Amino acid sequence: MGLPMGAVKNALQRDEKDASIMDLDPNKSVAFQLNSRTRRKTKKSQKKKVRRKKIYWTPIDPTKLNDDSIWSLVKGTVAMDQLKYDMKEFENLFTESSNPAEKKAKEGGGGDKKPAQKKSVQVIDGKRGMNGGIILARLKLEYSKIAEMVDKMEYGNLDGTQL
Repeated sequence: MGLPMGAVKNALQRDEKDASIMDLDPNKSVAFQLNSRTRRKTKKSQKKKVRRKKIYWTPIDPTKLNDDSIWSLVKGTVAMDQLKYDMKEFENLFTESSNPAEKKAKEGGGGDKKPAQKKSVQVIDGKRGMNGGIILARLKLEYSKIAEMVDKMEYGNLDGTQL
């Protein structure tokens, strides 16, 4: 059809389809290529892909530590090579899996399911709501007073442009 390969792959990913099918050879059967691809995956040892979470901080220069700082008080009291810690807790806190199913299981915390949140209903679209908010802000009246005027169909001392 003349579409770029990247656009087609992006559309497949957007529709939650397997975009790697576009990399297959058009002269061979799809079934054969998919079977050979699954055989290759089973032959390789599947190593669990884990990525460490980034922690954004700047290290403190040890020469700039004051004698009364907490860091100078703690310095030398902890033997890091003999420190015992729970490896599972460490992995839960500082690593994240690249597998989406494992991410959901980790975030879910087991069988505890949170009740589904209620979805908000929009009566008017966002642009029209923003314009309405600007107009209401210019009226310099309390919202309860404006609501009362609308309920009673009174225009009070508002002129034609404000209405």
